[in-house]
Amino acid sequence: MACLELERLLERRLTEEDVKLYYVELTGIVRRYIERTTEIRAPQQTTEEFLREVSRRQTFPADESLRLKRFLESADLVKFAAYRPRGEDIDESLLRAKAFIGMDRAEAAA
Repeated sequence: MACLELERLLERRLTEEDVKLYYVELTGIVRRYIERTTEIRAPQQTTEEFLREVSRRQTFPADESLRLKRFLESADLVKFAAYRPRGEDIDESLLRAKAFIGMDRAEAAA
């Protein structure tokens, strides 16, 4: 389901029109995926609350938790601090999102 959501987001080409909305939607996809695969109510929490819960429950290995933290915090800069990401930043965010939803593994297997 998350892979389909991500494909639909990319088809909309929001990075060209509204990068802030793109990041809102991108992080929403990752948060909903995490909610479906864990018992953490990710979409209803702030980034700080969510990361604290992930850490408390030890939901992910330390390196994956760190990648998630960096992904969400960089997205928050775009969503809430009017940061304008470079193309490389957008590409990196997409790669991180794909990694979290397992899309990178599915692409490698194809």
